[in-house]
Amino acid sequence: MQRKYGEREYPGRLVGYMEELGLLNTRLSLAHGVQLTRQEIRKLAQADCKVVHNPSSNLRLFNGVAPIREMLEEGLSVGLGMDSTTLDDDEDMFREMRLCSVLQRPQRVDASPIPGSVILNMNVANGAKITQFEGVIGPLERGKKADLILLDFLKIEEPFIGPEADVLTVILQLANKSHVDTVFVDGSPILEQGRSSRIDEEKLLQDIKRKYQFKGDNSEARKLRQAITDQGVRFYSAW
Repeated sequence: MQRKYGEREYPGRLVGYMEELGLLNTRLSLAHGVQLTRQEIRKLAQADCKVVHNPSSNLRLFNGVAPIREMLEEGLSVGLGMDSTTLDDDEDMFREMRLCSVLQRPQRVDASPIPGSVILNMNVANGAKITQFEGVIGPLERGKKADLILLDFLKIEEPFIGPEADVLTVILQLANKSHVDTVFVDGSPILEQGRSSRIDEEKLLQDIKRKYQFKGDNSEARKLRQAITDQGVRFYSAW
């Protein structure tokens, strides 16, 4: 529906319209990019624009699968996000990387998948580049902030992983957020042994439950939802 709306309102398509406005530049990041054509991808890459890929959100909202392989082939910088709309509301970046890898597998037995190092790079170096913090965070390099996570690899490899297995492949295929043992932000530990060192998690959860617990029928909220639905139906019924 969004694509159809864009085509109707902007005959030159949205990327063409943004180009007319002078918006295609290194500071521009586009979320999703599911409907981008090869020509548009090339145009975005030439202008050093970025795309944030949200595979779970795209599937959950029936938007489709973004042409990530084509973006990478054209040299477009691609990062990974979750759009607060993951498939099972788990907000797990390891699963998001895994989903990206699976969705982008070519439909030919003689073709290679996107390398794990490229998937990881989307999440680390490109994440820093897209947020305009390339010189501050990202890869562990001299002069950058020491942001890193430590994984409990013994849990990841249960019950058994052969010694010849590639470490990165194992992480991308099997790890999830429960395997995160320690998190450092700018050199300071904020998560240790899987628990926050800054907040009382149990109290926080109790406070959230108490504040947002179901308190019976909310007629005002129901009326608002119905009004929004009716407006959407009226708007699109004229197409």
